[in-house]
Amino acid sequence: MKNENVTQKSIENHFVPQMYLEAWKNENKDKQIYEYKLLVPHKDCPVWSSRYIESIAKEDNFYICLNGEEESDEIEKWLNEKFETPAKNPLENAINGEKLNSEDFKKIIDFIACQIVRTPAFLEKFLKESKKITSQQFENIVKETTEDIINQAKRKDKYEMKQTKNVIDENPFPLKIIDTGISRKGMELFQVKTVIGKSLYLTTLRHYLTKTLDVLHKHRWQIIELDKNVSIPTSDDPVICLNYYGNNRYDFNGGWARKGSEIIFPISPRQIIYTHIGYKKKIKPNYDLSLAIKRMIVEHAHMKIFSNFEDMEIIKYRKRCIDKEAFEREKTVFKNFHENYKNIEKSYLNVYKNNT
Repeated sequence: MKNENVTQKSIENHFVPQMYLEAWKNENKDKQIYEYKLLVPHKDCPVWSSRYIESIAKEDNFYICLNGEEESDEIEKWLNEKFETPAKNPLENAINGEKLNSEDFKKIIDFIACQIVRTPAFLEKFLKESKKITSQQFENIVKETTEDIINQAKRKDKYEMKQTKNVIDENPFPLKIIDTGISRKGMELFQVKTVIGKSLYLTTLRHYLTKTLDVLHKHRWQIIELDKNVSIPTSDDPVICLNYYGNNRYDFNGGWARKGSEIIFPISPRQIIYTHIGYKKKIKPNYDLSLAIKRMIVEHAHMKIFSNFEDMEIIKYRKRCIDKEAFEREKTVFKNFHENYKNIEKSYLNVYKNNT
C-alpha cells in the first residue's frame, strides 16, 4: 500500500519564490524571465536565456527533511505559509506605490529574513563557517543540548532512539550520543558526535527564522525609487547585507544588527527596500548611486542573475566562467547534499543510542 504523504510531497524546492520573481517578468512573454548564468560548460551557451519562472531558482530536495523514518516537505510548506504567502500582497502594493502599514512592513521584513537564509549561497557560506567551529564552542553546544536528552533516556527501562516528531517545532541539533559503558569516579562516559551537513543547516535556518529575525524589525526600512534611467536585476541571492567603508570600498558581510551595516533588497527593476542600521536619514539615489546599487546586485549574485530584458551592461560588470568540469561538479552538489543526509546524517537525528 502506497504512502500518499510521501508520494505527494513537493521535491521541487524554489529557493527564490516565483511570486517574487514575477516583478522581473518579460513584458512581451508571459511569465518568462531572462537568466544569465555565471557558470556554463562551454562558450556556445547563450549569454541570456528566456525561461519560465517556475523552471528557475529551484533545487530538488533542498528543504526535504526526515520526519521519523519518512521524508517530508513540511519545511517547504512552512516557508510558504509563514513567509511567502503573507508577503505577496504587501510586496505587490509596495511595487505599485501604495501606502503600507506596519503589518505590511512586518510581513516584508520577515520575507527578507527568510530570503537571506534559504538560498544555496547562504548554505555554502554556512557550511564553510561551520567547519571552523572550535572545540570549546562544540563543547558548549553539546552541554546545553544533551543534558536533558540523557536524563530522559536514562529514566527509561532501556535505551531507545528518540526521533523528532515535528521538524518545525522540535528540529534538534544533529547529535549522536553513545553510552560507552565506561564509568570514572562515579561519572558515566558518553561519546558525542555531530555532522556538518543538511540537518545542521535546516536546524540553523529554523533558528534564524524563529529566534533571530525579530532584530530586523527594530530598524527603519524605506522603499526607494531608483533613478528612472537605471534598471536593476535580481539574483539567486537577492538580499545584500553590506558594509560600506567609503571610496567605493565595501564587502557583503554586514550583520543583521550591526550598526552601520546596510541591507538592500531589490523588489522590482526600479525599486529596492533598504535600511541603514542605526541611522534614520532617508536617501534618494541619483543616477550614480542607482548604478552602484545595480553593480552590487550583480556582484553579490551566487550563480545566476535575473532580468526583465537582455541587459548587456550586466555582462560588463561580471563575466561568466566557462568551465565544464566545475559545471558538472555543481550539478551534483545538491544530489549529494540530500543523499548524504539520508544515508549518513540520519543516524545523527536519532539522538540517543546505547553502545551495541
